[in-house]
Amino acid sequence: MIMRNLILLMISTFIVAFGSCGKNDETINQEESSQQTENIESSDSTTTQSVGKILVIYYSRSGNTKKVAEAIKNQLDADILEVIPGNDYSDYNKALEMCQTELSAIDKNGTYPPVNTSVENFDNYDFIFVCTPLWWSRMATPMQGFLYNHSNKLANKNIALAVTSHSSGISSVVSDCKRLCNSSSFVGDALWISASNLSNTSSLVEEWISSLNLNTKNVSAFNLKGVQNGSAPIVTLNSGYLNRTIGINS
Repeated sequence: MIMRNLILLMISTFIVAFGSCGKNDETINQEESSQQTENIESSDSTTTQSVGKILVIYYSRSGNTKKVAEAIKNQLDADILEVIPGNDYSDYNKALEMCQTELSAIDKNGTYPPVNTSVENFDNYDFIFVCTPLWWSRMATPMQGFLYNHSNKLANKNIALAVTSHSSGISSVVSDCKRLCNSSSFVGDALWISASNLSNTSSLVEEWISSLNLNTKNVSAFNLKGVQNGSAPIVTLNSGYLNRTIGINS
């Protein structure tokens, strides 16, 4: 009986900890406040950040994080890029096992899961928003894979982090982002939104963006319409210069 209860407890812990790989893969504790931020050792929040071209990068399994990313995009007239995973996380039970295996490989071997989205460079962007769900109290592994692959290209960029989570705090997601983008500058506190407050996403994002003190110029670097992942299209910059990009999602 003791062994049976122990097994049931372990299974329950496994399911709750993974959280964001379920049907509502991007939520936090229902009892938490409607908007939460977590310090990421940012620059002085009273300093206005002069921002030109903006890119929002997101990974979303269920669509919740996508909603947050699109709210940021719409409010800042930014470009948006979806990270497409190389592995299939659509089956919940398989995703549970995959996520744990991938996190173990990251921690033990520095091996990251494949992603099908790649960008040649971020030279035309001044500010990057990273939007990710929390998996097993960590940054979702597809986003980790993308940031790992592009770490050098994101050097010296200003980054703000937005996280959707189920029951765990986001401090480990913040740590993952800082580790993967260790040559970037983090601005403000990380935004933390629950599924129960998803209907308030627009106002919560607006309040968060205001706290970042961004002096935006509303300039878009790329015309991303009609771009398909993996097709290596040619896109036209605002300057008129033709630039080849790889794997940018429409």
